[in-house]
Amino acid sequence: MMNSLEFPQSTDPLQRALGLAKEGKVKAATELLEKALNQEPRPKNALSCARNLGFFLLQNGKELSFLKWLNNPGRVWREDPFLLLLQGKALFRLEDLKGAERAYQKVLRASDSLSSWKAQAKADLKSLEIASRQVQKAQDSLGRARFLIFGGVLTLLLGLGFLMIILRRMEIEGSKPAKSP
Repeated sequence: MMNSLEFPQSTDPLQRALGLAKEGKVKAATELLEKALNQEPRPKNALSCARNLGFFLLQNGKELSFLKWLNNPGRVWREDPFLLLLQGKALFRLEDLKGAERAYQKVLRASDSLSSWKAQAKADLKSLEIASRQVQKAQDSLGRARFLIFGGVLTLLLGLGFLMIILRRMEIEGSKPAKSP
């Protein structure tokens, strides 16, 4: 007789990956989902697997890995609103503000049944606008600083030039014999 109940191991890759992620084994969960999505036939819940894979990759700071995976020619979910939302977040983190804006705009054009994702995309677009303005202000400040530095260097050079002329004249006048009265 068994002392403990044993539950059968799930064959669903998504459930196994979520279980691994709960245990803190996110890397193993990510690998399991990638393997499941690369095999034929794909699992019935392949879109959910893809969404969770994207989420796990972004949570671990693997934005480039996510974008590379998503842009693979075999990916049929590229226009999925949730994956587009994740793509926008990844591009924003990588400071590709124009790419992030395009991804968020695609989410906003998706069907109305995705209101929570649209709300997230709108919030992210606001953050993107703020970041764009900050970048523009920084570039403007940098331009002004360069102008001021250039002006300061030019003034310094002119001052040194005049100082050299004055010193040269003093040297010439000092070498002339003094006139007697």
